[in-house]
Amino acid sequence: MCGLSLAFAPTVRLWDRLRRYRRARFVASDAVKLDDSAAKEKTDIVRFDVPGVPEMLPVIRSRVADFARTMPFTEEEVQDIKLAVGEASANAVKHGAGGDSCSIEIEMEKQPSALKISVSDHGCGFDPEKAKVARNDRLDESGRGITVMRAVMDEVNFLPGNPGTRVELLKRLKR
Repeated sequence: MCGLSLAFAPTVRLWDRLRRYRRARFVASDAVKLDDSAAKEKTDIVRFDVPGVPEMLPVIRSRVADFARTMPFTEEEVQDIKLAVGEASANAVKHGAGGDSCSIEIEMEKQPSALKISVSDHGCGFDPEKAKVARNDRLDESGRGITVMRAVMDEVNFLPGNPGTRVELLKRLKR
């Protein structure tokens, strides 16, 4: 009997994770400028939040990559965006989400000449200048995320929240 209850434990955990995934909210909005001269400058904004668990990282990366592909980015640029958002999201899960009950908020905004992505958490915040940075001659498991984000994006900004941190990533269109 005891062995039978242990066999069902993974199934129970799986159902719990699926229930958390269903809690993910996805909200899209379109804002169109009313000025006729700016009629072509349509700004699309998509916001969503997901549970702050590692299992949601592929979902975040996939949604952001799909959104980036609606703009004239090369596939290499889309992969760079996906990488940077993955790093920011992983940091939010590890340092800011604080468990299953917390969420990560993602906002993607199409601008006339760029894509702006924000990743927000509700943790205690941090100073990016004092963050651990891995040395090139060592095989550390962590400490490269901020360096990677800055290498592949045109702008990376860390803004303190109350509570938490908001990471803003900007990738400009190459014309």
